[in-house]
Amino acid sequence: MAVDAAANALVTVEEAKDWLKLSGEGENDFLQSAINDWSDAIEKRLKRVILSAEYEDECHAGGKKSVLLKNFPVDGVSSFSVDDEDLDEGDYTVDLDNGIIKLKSGYAFEGGPGSILVSYNAGYEEVPGDLKRAVKQIVALEYYLSGHGRKALSKRSESTGQGSVTYERGTEDQERIMTKIEHRYARR
Repeated sequence: MAVDAAANALVTVEEAKDWLKLSGEGENDFLQSAINDWSDAIEKRLKRVILSAEYEDECHAGGKKSVLLKNFPVDGVSSFSVDDEDLDEGDYTVDLDNGIIKLKSGYAFEGGPGSILVSYNAGYEEVPGDLKRAVKQIVALEYYLSGHGRKALSKRSESTGQGSVTYERGTEDQERIMTKIEHRYARR
């Protein structure tokens, strides 16, 4: 049975195959599975969704000067309420790039835990190029480390009676790439 692309897949199988210089269909299921898994891992690490989606009634606590939306960049806020009272767009500002809402008055939001509800659209319509590249690199490493590509790529060096061999990539490279993604795309 073929592996389907997850709704949050950050690259396509064809993009991964182009990156790996693969042709044919033989590795499609492995690659799609790796893309799905790593797309999930990235979103969990960032604690946000990358692709554009609608968020209904996201809950936040009052008592603070700003509301940090879970997902960004924000396309627009469709509703915003504090203690079941709708606020007008003229009452607050939205930093669209960073998903931060503040009252124009400069005061803290009223209410306690769960008193603020926000419905909005956020995320990227298209995955940014540097993020696509990172995902393709991670998936390529997964391919090579799995035995589908070059075997034992994770070894740093191996000595034999006739010399030594050094491999350049391993799972620590996947972690290094994930750290770079986190620094670029996680909330600061």
